[in-house]
Amino acid sequence: MAVNILKIGKNAVAYTWLVRPRRFLKEWFAYPYVASWLLALIVCFSTSRWWADYQEGYRWLIVLVPAYRLLEILRWWLSLIFNRRHYMVLSSERNLIFLALNLLETVFVGAILFRATGVASSLSGCWYASFFLVTQLNLPGAATFWQQASKALIEIASLTLLLGGLSALIALVGGKLREGEWRGPTERADS
Repeated sequence: MAVNILKIGKNAVAYTWLVRPRRFLKEWFAYPYVASWLLALIVCFSTSRWWADYQEGYRWLIVLVPAYRLLEILRWWLSLIFNRRHYMVLSSERNLIFLALNLLETVFVGAILFRATGVASSLSGCWYASFFLVTQLNLPGAATFWQQASKALIEIASLTLLLGGLSALIALVGGKLREGEWRGPTERADS
């Protein structure tokens, strides 16, 4: 059931729309795609000093774009974890690089959500609260429902990414290692 939901969600992802014409279906396209999203999130966060004082309805309209990106990231990593047919990636090392970039994007999405809900009053306070939440170092204080919901969403996202990264790392190490008789730190038993 989860895999079917993820397949439906794949059609709602901008990356799928862009690679559907097949001219962008190249292995290098993921790099400018993630870089452009990261730049958009940085711009959205850095301009929050102006839009943080808007009425709540306008703030949530601005937050829709970063929230969409977060759901897009979550859909990919959940597909990697749950979909058994997701068996091939270009390289596990590349996945770990994108994991780091996706975690950074999650930090910025969290900072934007925290700025919109008023978790902290300063840009740096929101960014560090989000950073500490994504890296599992600390939970920011939250009093209102939307602050709690933002915190829960970022926590779920960061745990999903960390679980997906752990599974990619296990697959990488599992592909290089196998069981056998020990004959020293670098020698394989069958050689």
